[in-house]
Amino acid sequence: MPGRVIAALLGWIPIAVALAALTEAVPVCGGMATVCSDPLTGGIWVVDLAVIALLVVIPRLGWIAAIGSAAFFVVGIVATPVLLVLGGTRTPTGTASALTVVLVVAWLAGIALALSGRVDLPPWRRRRVR
Repeated sequence: MPGRVIAALLGWIPIAVALAALTEAVPVCGGMATVCSDPLTGGIWVVDLAVIALLVVIPRLGWIAAIGSAAFFVVGIVATPVLLVLGGTRTPTGTASALTVVLVVAWLAGIALALSGRVDLPPWRRRRVR
């Protein structure tokens, strides 16, 4: 069970980042509103908890998400300094956009790798041979 939770929490991180980015991108003020309430960010923790629960209940899905998350982190650690050296200080919005694209592609590549079957199941999911 602890392995399921760890895989779910690792796999949840890029999904939570995407959900947070989506809620920030949705305009919630319309017309002549003087006060803007943001109903999406207030309830986003419920969606996050549901995603974590789903990843724990379906361990294979949690493992696939964890592999995607590993790719997300590894590529992010390498790509961030490279993008900064190539001009990130001159064009911060362009660098952020490029990093977003690189991270999404890395996450999807990690998911594809996990789905391909080239990555073994974690030790807690293998059958025990006596």
